[in-house]
This record gives sequence, C-alpha cells and structure tokens, in this order.
Amino acid sequence: MLGLNGTPVPAVTLENGATRGSLEGARLVAQAVLRGAALPRAALVAGENVITIDKPSGSWHAYDALGVFER
Repeated sequence: MLGLNGTPVPAVTLENGATRGSLEGARLVAQAVLRGAALPRAALVAGENVITIDKPSGSWHAYDALGVFER
C-alpha cells in the first residue's frame, strides 16, 4: 500500500516476488520493476511531503529510487 501524507493512494499493488532473489533473499538476484501511481493532488502540501510504502505480507521489495512528477 502507498500513502501520501497519511492519505491512502488507491490501486497500487505490490506483487509477491517471483524471482529467486525475492524468494530466497539473495541481493544479487533482482528484477527491475517500474510502478506508477496517481497521487491525490489534495494531499500534497507546501514544503515537505511524506510518501509511505507498506507491504505487510508476501515477499520483500527493495527500491533505490522514488520520484514525483507532474502530469
């Protein structure tokens, strides 16, 4: 689940892992995946905004980049 300043962002699904790395925890065996989500404009504030990522079940996910872009 994804959130922006405490507001849930709907329709973001983080799948359970299907690679050997996600199932065994091997950091060297990973698969790149790009996810996109529309953030609720009303939840953005001037200054610092906080994006939360929560995956309470299934395989772990590692990420190295997160960006917010205007459409």
